[in-house]
Amino acid sequence: MSLINTFKTKKSIKNIISPFLILCTFFVVLLKSSIIYATTTISSSSPSTSSLETANVYFQNSASFLCSVISEESNFEYKKYFTPDFINSVPYEDLIVIFHNLAKKYGRCKQIKISTPDGIHGTFMAITDKEFSLKFSMALQINETASQFLISGLFFKGNLTPSIHFNDLTDLKKSLEKLAGNVSAKIKILNQDDKSKLANDLFSYNSDVKMALGSTFKLYVLGSLADKIKNSELKWNQEFPIKEELKSLPSGVLQNQENGKMLSLLAYARYMISISDNTATDHLINIIGKEYIENNLTSKIDESSNINSFVTSNIPFLTTLEMFKFRALYNNEQAQKYSTSTSLERKMLLSEINSNPLNKQELYKLLQDWNTPKQHNFIEWFSSTNDMCNTMDWLLKKEDNTLLAILSLNTPFIDLEYNSNFEYAGYKGGSEPGVINMTYLLKTKNNKWISFSIGQNNLSENINDDAFSEIVHATLELIGKLVTSTN
Repeated sequence: MSLINTFKTKKSIKNIISPFLILCTFFVVLLKSSIIYATTTISSSSPSTSSLETANVYFQNSASFLCSVISEESNFEYKKYFTPDFINSVPYEDLIVIFHNLAKKYGRCKQIKISTPDGIHGTFMAITDKEFSLKFSMALQINETASQFLISGLFFKGNLTPSIHFNDLTDLKKSLEKLAGNVSAKIKILNQDDKSKLANDLFSYNSDVKMALGSTFKLYVLGSLADKIKNSELKWNQEFPIKEELKSLPSGVLQNQENGKMLSLLAYARYMISISDNTATDHLINIIGKEYIENNLTSKIDESSNINSFVTSNIPFLTTLEMFKFRALYNNEQAQKYSTSTSLERKMLLSEINSNPLNKQELYKLLQDWNTPKQHNFIEWFSSTNDMCNTMDWLLKKEDNTLLAILSLNTPFIDLEYNSNFEYAGYKGGSEPGVINMTYLLKTKNNKWISFSIGQNNLSENINDDAFSEIVHATLELIGKLVTSTN
């Protein structure tokens, strides 16, 4: 069986809406200049012991080769190391630029550390001469003609070493004060006891301010799905077909799948959280029902803890395709009118938008120039970082191991295999021009559950992804140190 892969590179926020780009939302902050992205369908069969041993050797050799080309002057014979499908998908010049940019940002690779579950696909860490740890996932495919394994999938999963460090929460506050626009952050201990030296609200910075979320809103969809499953209205293994009318624009891959293909709710949810698949999200919203999700927005953790303090601003609850249509068709005056209208009036305006005969290709064209902040103060999914911390607590209290496993599929800046502070990490983030949010659910080795949410909105200019990601990475390191060192 072959491995089926899609590889794309990202060079600007503009490319998020390209018809052929598959981009996982949170990776915008990991490598600003370029991203390797791989979606892999893997054979369910396992290789034999002898072929596994052979594949392990090739995996080691391939990882060593990749280490050698993470430099600012790399060049190599492309077909000697990569499959034809990979070569056809990613031009040699683009791949060289990615390796050069990695080396420029993080340094030349000097050493590798490998974790290979079954030989043909696994992860490895590239340690650079600047002491950064770059994590990659890699897949191999056998070349029957040459009797060797070639690289068929490559996914840069980010740098695991913070480029800045915080000594305390005061350092975090000072860094947040330097960011432009509206900035908000919250760190909350969810299972605190009275004997602890730490407060439940470990850190707050403008944490009750209304903020645009981007794709982090998908946590509300996931929680509503889990509720319907808990109430026996739906089942994780229940299958639903992909429908043309529910297909959205990237990020994601399901918009490219054939209509009628059956997927389980578990698969839709995994796509929605792991690669922020918009088509998966819109299918789930349709299956669950908008009103059900809207009613769930009024949920509370306790009398004083909302999961959303801006419910009326989120009604009607928009699908991703509807949001794209608003961005494409509305000017600022229309967007402002929408935001100041009643819920009933907004539903009527939404009905008008949905009745527009615009097809998706036309929508793509209208969005090609959407590379600067646009109307996110008027039309968005809204919440606060305090609410998002409560939302993670809401999800945790559902006591659904399947839900927690879904949340753990993509956790930027945290790899439990190499992290000594956390034993669980869950995550969802979102971004668009002028908007970014990253929200985590963490469990420390000393059994503390923590939620951390941070966001930045700027109507004047795009987010400085590097500055924001540095703060997030350093904050995660600080949280681990603070909580694990205090009983």
